Amino acid sequence: MNLLIHIDTTEVQRRRGLARRALGLLVRRVTAAVEGEALKVVPKKEDNLFISITSNSEGGGSATRGVVKATAPYALWVHRGTGIYGPDGWPIVAKPGKAFLIPVPGATEIPDKPGFIFRKSFKGMKGRPFFEWAAKAVVTRVPEIARDIYRTVFGSATDGGWE
Repeated sequence: MNLLIHIDTTEVQRRRGLARRALGLLVRRVTAAVEGEALKVVPKKEDNLFISITSNSEGGGSATRGVVKATAPYALWVHRGTGIYGPDGWPIVAKPGKAFLIPVPGATEIPDKPGFIFRKSFKGMKGRPFFEWAAKAVVTRVPEIARDIYRTVFGSATDGGWE
């Protein structure tokens, strides 16, 4: 599952025109920021999904493209949710004669297994759009990142017209 980072360079260039290399740097920094934010908001920090989140930038200058990806096979289902269906497109139901054993703190339904409950079926899982949350958190910081790049590239104390 990939999240493509695209920054409208016409808006960036209109604001006193960052140099081509600065545009590439902006995309790289925003991509890294989205990856960092995604790692903060991903549902389970010790899970394979957390470990699978990476980012990279391709190209250079105003043609730079940033990609944040989660390579865990179930990343899309965590992000979008499953609805009442599992990954195979069928309702989530235990096999005949079996049940799901679910850990629930404080549950007393099963005397010999405190803290667990049995279920024969699930309604599915709500989506937890961690990439969407991460992108929304970073989008408000883009002007700040651009100001920092402007100061770095042009060595100026002014902010280059960024407000």
